Amino acid sequence: FFRICLRAVMSDNNQGIALLLQAEKEAAKIIQDARDASKARIQQAKIEAKRDIDAYSASRNSEFIAFKNQHQKGTSAKEEEIKRETDAAIAQIDRSVDANMKSVVDLLLQHVVAVEIKGQ
Repeated sequence: FFRICLRAVMSDNNQGIALLLQAEKEAAKIIQDARDASKARIQQAKIEAKRDIDAYSASRNSEFIAFKNQHQKGTSAKEEEIKRETDAAIAQIDRSVDANMKSVVDLLLQHVVAVEIKGQ
């Protein structure tokens, strides 16, 4: 009888140990599946973040190009306006020089020719 009980207890222990080992394997599989799913979610999040960053970067780059083109046109217009103003100012100076050239030369000659010699 004792042997039968011992066998039954050992058999129950072996089954209990086997059951515990099986539960441990299932738990390890569940944990590994969770880790794999977590890695997959992280990888997918990285892909989505890179796609969002690339889209945002392209959007900002196109905005920058539009801004640059708009202001370069403005710069060209400003440059042309400044060039016109400068040319007008130079033309006015040239006209003034032409108009006053004779009187300035006459004045210089008058002072050069009319030298007073001071006594010794």
